Amino acid sequence: MRSVIIAVLACLVLSAPAMARNVEVTLPKEEGSSSMEFRAKALDEAFVEAVLQESRTLLPATLSQSREALFREALERKAGYYVLGYDSVKVTPSEEGISLTANVNVNRTALREGLKSMGLFATATKPIPVSFAVGELSAEDTSQLAGLMELTGVESASSGVAKFGLDKNEKGIFEAHLKAPGAMWQARGKDLPVVWDQVWSKYFERKLLPSPRPVPPRFALPVGSPRTEHASSTGFFASGMVRFRMYASLSWTCWLPASQACGRFVSATGRF
Repeated sequence: MRSVIIAVLACLVLSAPAMARNVEVTLPKEEGSSSMEFRAKALDEAFVEAVLQESRTLLPATLSQSREALFREALERKAGYYVLGYDSVKVTPSEEGISLTANVNVNRTALREGLKSMGLFATATKPIPVSFAVGELSAEDTSQLAGLMELTGVESASSGVAKFGLDKNEKGIFEAHLKAPGAMWQARGKDLPVVWDQVWSKYFERKLLPSPRPVPPRFALPVGSPRTEHASSTGFFASGMVRFRMYASLSWTCWLPASQACGRFVSATGRF
């Protein structure tokens, strides 16, 4: 009984839409910063730490040390999107700096979707091969691109599941395009990580969508009209059902109660 209760509680925790994380961060002193600015920075760091801890429980595999460091860096501009609130803030100043403890409420549902759009679910265990066509970039831009590739979980290959192109014009604007079977996305801007996210988030969101279920067509077939050559009754059965088979450009079989088949119109719903 005890093991059952523990299992139920674990399921409830994992499926909860929000989770409170008690985190503690320590920041060194910074010359010229006011106490309020210092506290705000420590709180931002607490948000990053809380979201990072929650991400570890959601991802299907553990990130490598270098990839998690890149993820933490990305959370510095994204963590606030996944925080619902905080309380129980305790600030402890010291000669070295400041320690802050807070209870941070993380939106698990939004975080899970964010992790998916970043590619961290699809590439958790294995990177995906991508064909790259990149124009001239500075050493700094090239290094930043390499970090984005590692974080997202894509690797350069002569032939891959997608084709990614990136250029930077004379005004310092990045222009990116991503092609996948049946789709293409484009983005431009001065911030490479933002431009990268705009195209790759669409790719991963599309990749993780469930395949649409076919919608059964509805139609009415006039019995006894000139179009009856497109349908034929293949006989009555003990169940009182009549089987109709569509001909011409359609290949479709439906079963109808005899009472419906004898009416003026035969209405049916079927799947191709």
